[in-house]
Amino acid sequence: MAARQGSRRTRADQWLFGGKWRGTSKESRHPVVPEAKPPNPPVVQKDEGICLEKSRVHVSALEQRKSIDIVPGRRSMPEMEINMKEVVAVLGVKVMAADMPPFMQLHAFRCAKRSHDSLDKFSSRQLAHDVKKEFDKVYGPTWHCIVGTSYGSFVTHSRGCFLYFSMDKIIVMLFKTKIRKVLAS
Repeated sequence: MAARQGSRRTRADQWLFGGKWRGTSKESRHPVVPEAKPPNPPVVQKDEGICLEKSRVHVSALEQRKSIDIVPGRRSMPEMEINMKEVVAVLGVKVMAADMPPFMQLHAFRCAKRSHDSLDKFSSRQLAHDVKKEFDKVYGPTWHCIVGTSYGSFVTHSRGCFLYFSMDKIIVMLFKTKIRKVLAS
């Protein structure tokens, strides 16, 4: 049972961190086949809440000399069947309050973890900047991100756009506000 649990987490780790977790590489070497097409539609393999797509390409023995780098395609969040509790456990995240769809929460967790891991020296300002810019780019402007270890707040947010979580000893608050145009009278 423990080995099975470990393999599930490894798959979740690979998906969450784009295959660059614990020294693994996202790129793989495959033989070059002119106009190679999968003979069958992609096979979906389900393993207790994790959905992985596999595509098979047949290669003749003569064409195995050449090789090329292939980077797997990006999968969208709604297509992935991921157990939220498993992802939260893998990332070490604790959700304290949320008014946000699960796919956006996962995006926030991944973005915060990626930013935190990429910093040589932790900077709450840089982490907040990275998360805010990512959400502004993907979900539209007026996102706000507050990061720290101890702070008080009282904010007004748009419906369905609020997340308050901790990661390690860091607390992150992410929310969106609406801009209303004021008519000059």
